[in-house]
Amino acid sequence: MPHAIRPSYFRSLSSSSQKDKPRLYLGLYPRCSGHGDCDSYHWTLLSSMFHEDDLSELPLAQAGLMVRITVAKVLDPERVQQALQNLRPRSSGKGVYGQESCAQWTRNAIKALLSDPACVRSVLDIEDWDKVEKTARDYCKYKRRDGRFSDTADGNWNNEEVSTYNAWENRETTA
Repeated sequence: MPHAIRPSYFRSLSSSSQKDKPRLYLGLYPRCSGHGDCDSYHWTLLSSMFHEDDLSELPLAQAGLMVRITVAKVLDPERVQQALQNLRPRSSGKGVYGQESCAQWTRNAIKALLSDPACVRSVLDIEDWDKVEKTARDYCKYKRRDGRFSDTADGNWNNEEVSTYNAWENRETTA
């Protein structure tokens, strides 16, 4: 078993496209302690606008990002940041303390960003959230079956990078 300062599933958020354009990602974190066997996720938005230095400012990033799904190209980083800062959790009567769940908030945030063509560009149709959610869950299951989250499995991947799937190109960009 490897002896590391940080868990093996902790990986960098700061990969970028070949053209170095910022991307918007749907990120999935494990909700349970058994990382490799977890089928319950915390949903969030990530952007390649963040750098590794920002990880100390992002407590969830330190908890072990499992996978990320590329959902859009960021056209105006400041506009994206402002839109997300202005988006507050809604009271829904469901979830913790009557607030919407992390998956609901993430869905609403992506929908808000996609509705502003000056903010981000994507071929995804957020009205079909079920398809986006299924893609993310299926990718997690695929990576788990592949042994990606096991400390003992050797595979064709770099443990310093997050497994990333580009939803609009239907391809894995980081194993």
